[in-house]
Amino acid sequence: MRPGKATGPDDVAVDLWKSKLWCPAEWLAKFFNQVVAEKKVPECWRQSTTTPIWKKKGSPADCSNYRPIRLLSHSMKIFERIVDGRIRDIVQLSSNQWLAKFFNQVVAEKKKHREKQKPVHIAFLDLEKAFDRVPSDVIWYALRRHGVPEELIEWARILYSFPKSRVQAAAGTSMEFPISVGVHQGSALSPLLFVVAMDAITRDLQKPKKKKKKKKKKKKKKKKKKKKMSGGNVFI
Repeated sequence: MRPGKATGPDDVAVDLWKSKLWCPAEWLAKFFNQVVAEKKVPECWRQSTTTPIWKKKGSPADCSNYRPIRLLSHSMKIFERIVDGRIRDIVQLSSNQWLAKFFNQVVAEKKKHREKQKPVHIAFLDLEKAFDRVPSDVIWYALRRHGVPEELIEWARILYSFPKSRVQAAAGTSMEFPISVGVHQGSALSPLLFVVAMDAITRDLQKPKKKKKKKKKKKKKKKKKKKKMSGGNVFI
């Protein structure tokens, strides 16, 4: 993390964790182990301050023309980087996702399927404000889908336990409000969680449908009855 960054709700500067005057790594290790053991984060990790930054295009009166910058605790960001590194060692993302600008790949895929006389299905996803709209349940499903152990998923889950924020602008600061959907803006872990969620959705879309087996109607065979007759057995 670069020094001089704005502080989060705990008002602790990033320079403290980079200082050589003491041993922050040892203290953080004990602190993070306590967070994992108790499955509970400090209150300042749940809090954040959101500052809207104008994109310098469109009307300043339109809220959609602002980019939200969320100030988080730097100690939480360090913990997120640890979780991020461990998840990256496990997940394997598929290579069959394309951005819309790679139109040639889409055309080539369509041509290949047409030559083989096979149907092709292409999903175009609008990712505008996507970070704000990913449900938490989808994130946990995606992590399990990629084989991430429950222990690591629990580490990510505690970071999303009852998050809340307040908006700070030139006019003043708003009341605190809960955040129930989306990944954390400005989080070190959010880009990976988002990509993993999108990868799981893409795989589900590309999963071939199981063909329903047609049940063959079994012809009822007439049971052979055995009758006793004089002179031998006759089967009808």
